[in-house]
Amino acid sequence: MPNAISNYLILLGNKTPCEIFSLKEAIKWFDLKAISKAPERFDLDKLKFINREHLRGLDPKELSRYVGFADEEIGNLAKLFLEEASTLKELRTKVGAVFAPKNVPDELKEGFEVLRVLTQKAPHFDDYESYKEYLIQHSGLKGENLFKPLRLLLSGAEHGPEMNDLYTHIKNYLKEVVK
Repeated sequence: MPNAISNYLILLGNKTPCEIFSLKEAIKWFDLKAISKAPERFDLDKLKFINREHLRGLDPKELSRYVGFADEEIGNLAKLFLEEASTLKELRTKVGAVFAPKNVPDELKEGFEVLRVLTQKAPHFDDYESYKEYLIQHSGLKGENLFKPLRLLLSGAEHGPEMNDLYTHIKNYLKEVVK
């Protein structure tokens, strides 16, 4: 993000009142005379951290536009992935996997397909627990045989945010997610 890059560059060799700031804020206190004369080293991890913080600070609807949507819920979904993503490219990949066709390992295909079909036929559930109970009741799956294919079905990945949190932001798109 441009704001993150300017934030990082201003931090180099400067004593700043806070670590994360906008250019507008920096203009108020920045002073060329206060720049350190000591050489600085570029730290990619620090830049990624600052970028992640700037992404967290975005309005959810604005963030959703950066990942290819224009919806507040998708922006909130994207914010869930900021625990593991620090760039827009990484974030687009994570959010995109939710809506993309899923690559399913052979050992999960049977359970995955059962859950996919059940989800397509399911009524709308406002909460994850009700949705999960519906799947358990109608699929006969439980434990690892339920949760591994379910996570893959809903997120497109084997690891990620808590399923309850994920479901909160995709429940209105569920039929599209599991197509």
